[in-house]
Amino acid sequence: MQSRPRSILIGSAAFSVVLLMALVRFVPPDGREHAELAQFLGRFHLLVIHFPIALLLLALLLELAMLDQRRVALRQSRTLC
Repeated sequence: MQSRPRSILIGSAAFSVVLLMALVRFVPPDGREHAELAQFLGRFHLLVIHFPIALLLLALLLELAMLDQRRVALRQSRTLC
């Protein structure tokens, strides 16, 4: 059971790296202002990149809190993260 979440995490990380490399290769940053739609979508960088990191940190905190046997109810929250 534990190997599936780990393999999903590794697969997601590998996919992200390949996607980033492809973007840099085919659409290199040039420092110029682009179309309004591209500027609008670019502003979501903070949400798309940093929110999953915040979820991972929250899952870590929930794991640490679950070390205390009285907080078994946190198991569902950890699964959601």
